[in-house]
Amino acid sequence: MSIFLMILQMLPTIIDLVRQVETLIPGPKQEAKKLNFVLTTVNAAAAAAPEAQAALAGHDLSALVTSVVNPTVSALNDVGVFKKSAQT
Repeated sequence: MSIFLMILQMLPTIIDLVRQVETLIPGPKQEAKKLNFVLTTVNAAAAAAPEAQAALAGHDLSALVTSVVNPTVSALNDVGVFKKSAQT
């Protein structure tokens, strides 16, 4: 399976995971913790799947997932899916 297809297949799961993390770790200035949670979860899932390990050989999964997560969060913020807390 190509990396392109693998990332497309993972996209709905990554989006759901991002939404769940926003609920679990609320508040501003938590981006690094939220991203770390997503990356740790995806890396653990990939490590448990031999077919994913084979497909990802030679690729940086964290970089690939980050390149999906960052614009996803930005888009969801732009359309108001994630409510921004008032900063004090």
